[in-house]
Amino acid sequence: MNQKLEEPQGQVCFPRYKRYFNIANTLTVIVLLIVLGTGVYWLSGHFIKPIDGPSMQPGINNNENATGDIALVARYADVKRGDIVIIDMTESKHTANEVNKKSLIKRVIAVGGDNLRIVNNNGIAEIYVNGKLIEEDYISTDRWCNYYDNFNSQSGWVDWKDAWGRSTLPQNPDGSITIPDGYFFFMGDNRTQSYDGRCMGPMPLSYVMGVVETILPVGSFWNNFIMFMF
Repeated sequence: MNQKLEEPQGQVCFPRYKRYFNIANTLTVIVLLIVLGTGVYWLSGHFIKPIDGPSMQPGINNNENATGDIALVARYADVKRGDIVIIDMTESKHTANEVNKKSLIKRVIAVGGDNLRIVNNNGIAEIYVNGKLIEEDYISTDRWCNYYDNFNSQSGWVDWKDAWGRSTLPQNPDGSITIPDGYFFFMGDNRTQSYDGRCMGPMPLSYVMGVVETILPVGSFWNNFIMFMF
């Protein structure tokens, strides 16, 4: 059936599947499959999030000033300590350029009920959750910076200030805070370039858009494919 057939008029024709399975139709089918797959992925409670900032380096990267890694995110996953999450900041009172009407990608450091304390140990930031020093081999640096000072002074925590500017989230005698139920505390892995919970305080779990399941590194096949298609 792969041989060319001579019609009575002398015209050359091809088997039917070759007449209809041309380049245009093939591309149309591929595009439809991609759209269908994207729809199924979204309906299953997932979405993709391109990364365009340095706050989660070195594990998650942007490409200089352009979009870099792409996160695959589960919308309805339970939020646990250590998770990387996408945070919708549109409901926050903050007006800083770093967070105003943006979504952020950060790591969950503590959740509701946790006791959180940050200590300056000779220029090194030590983070204690429930009295235990947490090991963070994923961060780019653990040196002390101004953002840690914001944590200890609760400077800029506008969501936790009353009409007189007093904190509504008191510190414990040892300088720690207790994360209220229904809230979480978050930081970027690149601690010296991350505007996060140290500058804002704990945020409601309702702000979490989803938990990052997979990172597609910049330059990888699927990253390039998604950037090309979308």
